[in-house]
Amino acid sequence: MSFKNYKVFLFLLLSIGLSTGPLSEEIDDLFVIFTNDNQEDYKISSTKLEEANELLFLASEKLNQASNEYDQTILLTQLKEEELNITNNELIEYKTIYEDSVANYNLAQTDMEAAIEIFQAVQNNLTSSSEEISKAQTELEITTEKLLTAEIELSSSNESLSNIEEIYNSLKVDYDESISLLNDKEILMRDEEMIVSDVMKIVDLAQKEFDLVELEFNETLNILQKLDSDQIDSLIKSTKNIASEELIIKIDSSDLIVIFEDNYGSKEIKAFTNAYEKEARFLMQAAKFEAEGKTQQAENMMAKAQKEKEKFLEKAINQSDKEAKKEAKKEEKEAKKEE
Repeated sequence: MSFKNYKVFLFLLLSIGLSTGPLSEEIDDLFVIFTNDNQEDYKISSTKLEEANELLFLASEKLNQASNEYDQTILLTQLKEEELNITNNELIEYKTIYEDSVANYNLAQTDMEAAIEIFQAVQNNLTSSSEEISKAQTELEITTEKLLTAEIELSSSNESLSNIEEIYNSLKVDYDESISLLNDKEILMRDEEMIVSDVMKIVDLAQKEFDLVELEFNETLNILQKLDSDQIDSLIKSTKNIASEELIIKIDSSDLIVIFEDNYGSKEIKAFTNAYEKEARFLMQAAKFEAEGKTQQAENMMAKAQKEKEKFLEKAINQSDKEAKKEAKKEEKEAKKEE
């Protein structure tokens, strides 16, 4: 990506949450230079976060669907259970009616048998009057009618009981299937809950990775804003080649902070930026050798990159110490004049 396009990248970063004040053009340029090495990390982390959030959205949608289906199945099962209970109560009532019908039929049958015996006895008795025979016959006809009625009632109650038993058994099968379906829906919902939980962990991890990159941008920007105009000017001048050649230097906010904390001047800043510029150039050469399969040359270049960086960083530190001693002597001299 060119530095021109990276300005757009900077704008996007600032718009998504970096808390900053007004940026000067110089700080803008320096921010691009010192965060260029984090560009790929930002792309990767933001892509991971976006993909993780999309995955979470899809997983949540599936969970919502599974949860809704589970809730609907619960309601359906409750309705079927209620219907089954009502039918079961009816079944108990019909069983009672059937048992009463059986008892009535048995009683009518007993009465019929007794009436037959009486009628036969009266009829066989030569001394029985016509009135007695007629009475016995009437009683026999009445008990016969009662038995026929009891038999009809028994047949009707038996048929009703058979029908309600068939309805109950059908409802019981339907209810059992609903319970089985409910268990399946619950298992599916629990599975989706576990998937959402796992995806949330992925989102959290992606968010942490993204936050680390964003934190690095924020810290870099905060440090640059703390520097005075002379330090900014020195950084602009000492990174001129880096900017024009679009070198990717490996410098983090933890490295950059030394300029502010040790109050680096132009000489220290020059040595400081040279350290990372030298490192970047040797690392580029190392990468080239690595691509060509020249492993030893690549390792030599990497070692040289580290050595050059350490040499110039030490130079910056020594220069800083020298300036500090110089400043201390100046303050001491001024203090003596005041005495």
